[in-house]
Amino acid sequence: MKSIVTLIMLLGLACSMARADVLSASVNPASQGIALGRQALVSLNWQAVRDETNCLGTVTSAAVEIRAGQINGPLLRTLPRRLSRSIACNPTFGTRTFSFADTLSIPSSVSEQALQLGSDRLVLVRAFTDGLSGSSAAATLALRSPAAAGFSLTAIQLELARGGAQRVIEQGEAVSARATFYYTGSGLLRGQWELASPPGTVGVPLYRPLRQVQQLLPAGGQATIKAPPLSSNIPGLYLLRFRPHSASAETTLPVLQYQVISSEAGPTGRVAISLMAPARGAVMHSDTPFQWQPVAVATSYRLHFYATEGSHLPRLDGGLAEPLQPRGDGPVTAQWLSAGQTRAQPGPLVWEKLSAPGTYLWQVEALDGEGRIVGVSEWREVQRP
Repeated sequence: MKSIVTLIMLLGLACSMARADVLSASVNPASQGIALGRQALVSLNWQAVRDETNCLGTVTSAAVEIRAGQINGPLLRTLPRRLSRSIACNPTFGTRTFSFADTLSIPSSVSEQALQLGSDRLVLVRAFTDGLSGSSAAATLALRSPAAAGFSLTAIQLELARGGAQRVIEQGEAVSARATFYYTGSGLLRGQWELASPPGTVGVPLYRPLRQVQQLLPAGGQATIKAPPLSSNIPGLYLLRFRPHSASAETTLPVLQYQVISSEAGPTGRVAISLMAPARGAVMHSDTPFQWQPVAVATSYRLHFYATEGSHLPRLDGGLAEPLQPRGDGPVTAQWLSAGQTRAQPGPLVWEKLSAPGTYLWQVEALDGEGRIVGVSEWREVQRP
């Protein structure tokens, strides 16, 4: 009898171990076309559904596989582009859906490889897991000659005039931006620039139209259009996007953000923000948590990373080393967080900006509802392997 009970317990354990933590995965759009002989940029929105009763906490996809013809076709290339998001498991939810925006550059040589293998399509495959087991999703890219390809947007990249997708500016300072469109064929681009300005960026952003766009895009696969003049007269967070008329309500569009700050100090001066993690000199990864003590009057936080100059190493002539300090060309990247968020992970977008291994300095600023800096932390070192 004891042996039977033991066998039943082992079978039950095996069944529980066999359950998947990521139940399903999907991608939108599931199919689109790209032009042969040209580098293609494609934007995809992946979704992974996690079993909240059987998970570890972080949903991850380490890379994209590019295959010829079908999901299990010949492997042409692996793009090591990591997607990761951490949310503690909550069994009361049953399941939770994770969404990931992903922009991929497909080299022209990959489509040529597929043709040599007799395939007229590429398949992009991602596997998502929470550390136990997972599920995969696949997007199909039909290969078309540039002349035969119909007009279709494959990706949009937004950039501020001085580069990057985030910036802090003084009240009244001029700010401009541009959009680069990647597409197949040629045709008429229809859409509009939209801006969410304070206080309409608190919670769900309220976008208002800035300018309608109707412009003929010639064959060539890439075109750049400047945004209209942007406002900076009210302190706070601004969000800019371009919405094509063909985009559905479910489409995740790229967004530029810039924070307008007042040069005045807050009403009670600047609070010294205490940093909690990671420790000074720690090695960071894309899922490393950064944490600090809250500031009572803050309505938002800015976590930023700077490249460094100087050194802690002693000089060969016996003199004192120049202290490590942030380089003067501005932050490499930054994250904006709401008042309730005093813990953040870099995530794939910030991690991609910190591409060069080495020592970075990070700092947290707290801002009030008027865009004034009311708190600031010390600089702390972190190592990017």
